[in-house]
Amino acid sequence: MAAGARRRGGPDAHRSCRRPARCPTPPEEVLTELSPEVTSALTELARGRGWTVNTLVQAAWGILLGKLTGSDDVVFGATVSGRPPELPGVENMVGLFINTLPVRVRLNPAESLSSLLNRAQEQASRLVEHHHLGLTDIHRLAGHPQLFDTLVLFENYPLGPEALRSPTNGLRVAGVRGHDATHYPLCLVATQQQSRSLRLRLDYRPDAFDRSTVASLARRLERLLAAMGADPDRPLAAIDLLTVAERRQLAAPNTTEAALPPSTVAELLATRAARTPDAHALMAGGTALTYAQLHARANRLARVLIERGAGPERVVALSLPRSADMVVALLAVMKTGRPIFRSIRTSPLSGPASCSTTRPPSPSSPPRRGRRSCRVPGPRCRVSYWTPRIPRRPCGTARTPTSPTPSGRPRPTR
Repeated sequence: MAAGARRRGGPDAHRSCRRPARCPTPPEEVLTELSPEVTSALTELARGRGWTVNTLVQAAWGILLGKLTGSDDVVFGATVSGRPPELPGVENMVGLFINTLPVRVRLNPAESLSSLLNRAQEQASRLVEHHHLGLTDIHRLAGHPQLFDTLVLFENYPLGPEALRSPTNGLRVAGVRGHDATHYPLCLVATQQQSRSLRLRLDYRPDAFDRSTVASLARRLERLLAAMGADPDRPLAAIDLLTVAERRQLAAPNTTEAALPPSTVAELLATRAARTPDAHALMAGGTALTYAQLHARANRLARVLIERGAGPERVVALSLPRSADMVVALLAVMKTGRPIFRSIRTSPLSGPASCSTTRPPSPSSPPRRGRRSCRVPGPRCRVSYWTPRIPRRPCGTARTPTSPTPSGRPRPTR
């Protein structure tokens, strides 16, 4: 039980890939096989450094998950035989003793592959005596209902199918085949047989991954294992999993520009609200607004602002926390006639700028010349505006200030 407790990590340590929606779809598979040269290099490396090929495969899978998810702490499941060699007669016992345990891999870009493999082998050796610990008990100890969503299975058979087909005492095996499946979205099955290359099989749920994505994962895993066998002392940061085509695509100029219709944000919102009024448009905290509700609330606030004189070439600066009200206020200001300035803050402005805030006006703040305020719908909400002396600009171009000036007014940036 103590071994399970040692596997505890942070609240995000168990996440290795996005959890997909569960659907009862049969799994599919992608097969690949390492070259004899790479397989021989990995086998000799494991034998010379005191590792197992299983440790190499698990470390490679952990590195791949880390690079794909951008995490330096990943967890995946590993299937163990559950037959400890020190138990007398275990090889003759009939029954299924396999168990699935979480394997945690912490990644440091500056660490060498050999150092990571040493840690992985030491961790695997310490946990051999705890292979009987059930996954349900580990879930309870870790405090997570799901510790991983990918699985690694290493199969090492002492005999190949050809040996089984050889006649023995007049009997001969006519055919050997097997089929298995797991409920995990993604499962890596590595099979090593005598005098054969290491075969990798990726089983996946088609409702979670498409075949091209899984095939790409298989190719990256091949490159990772080949790099591991070629230079086990290189740092993790030096491992490049990109193909030549992918690197060429990243280096190519960005040509994603597209022609947009000459519509304002307010017009786009009105069109969407008419087309899909009941679809969710905004979710913030415990507030959820449909397009129709968002459109209606922004219209109500815009009418209040217009009645108080807000419009084109008038400054309206917002001082609101990140919330649904902030989005509603932004849309309402746009509906008044595309203002010149916008300021989003988490505290009221100190200078004579217009603002909308959830905080009540301070009694100690004296009224400033050119500044007016009004009550608008909603609890504890105040709106004020002022008209600065600025030249007119075409189409009421908006500019967003990033910081206030010493006088308190917003500093616009084009």
